[in-house]
Amino acid sequence: IAAAVFIAGAVLLVSINVDRILERLAATAELTIYLKPGDSEAQRAAVATVLSTHPAVSSSNFVGADAALARFRRELPELAALVGTLEENPLPSAFDVRLRDGATDADTRSLVQALQATGAVEDVRYDRRIFDRLSDGLRILRQGGFILAAVIVLAAIVTITSVLRLAYLTRRDETAVLFLLGMPPSAIRGPFVVEGMLQTLAGALAAVLLLWAAFGAVDA
Repeated sequence: IAAAVFIAGAVLLVSINVDRILERLAATAELTIYLKPGDSEAQRAAVATVLSTHPAVSSSNFVGADAALARFRRELPELAALVGTLEENPLPSAFDVRLRDGATDADTRSLVQALQATGAVEDVRYDRRIFDRLSDGLRILRQGGFILAAVIVLAAIVTITSVLRLAYLTRRDETAVLFLLGMPPSAIRGPFVVEGMLQTLAGALAAVLLLWAAFGAVDA
């Protein structure tokens, strides 16, 4: 019982917290639109026009190749030396696009198609697709954890039932005497039911204490 409750609780805690993290990241998901090398002002203007008129776009920010290189060096200083050895800037110009709340995948696909139709886009990176894949994997992991917990619960039920049956067999003479004395069957079954309930509560309490200790250790 302790193992089953612990596994189910651990899977539930992990999945809830990961779901919240993914929801926060998905809410701030962005499209990064990389322009083709040697982009011109006309190409940038065409892409900017699509972004300013499409209903799925909340805001956009143009990042030139030089600005992208400066940001790369600032955010990844350990790799800045490698980029400095190159004769040309390897980073393309790009647009960072924030999508509106509630934008669907169909809206995003139509935006990508409109951008690609300009002929100035080299590649489009969409963060939300990664989050959706992580959510699918988390859902499968959650289902597997609950199935494992259910199997352990069934095993615990069989074990407790066998233990109570053995306890009844060892006290069969006592229960027979009590029955002959006129004690109702419910009163005879009562101690065995209480014993099973106490075992169940003890296992659940042990699992809750283990979950509390594990959560505290991870949170620390």
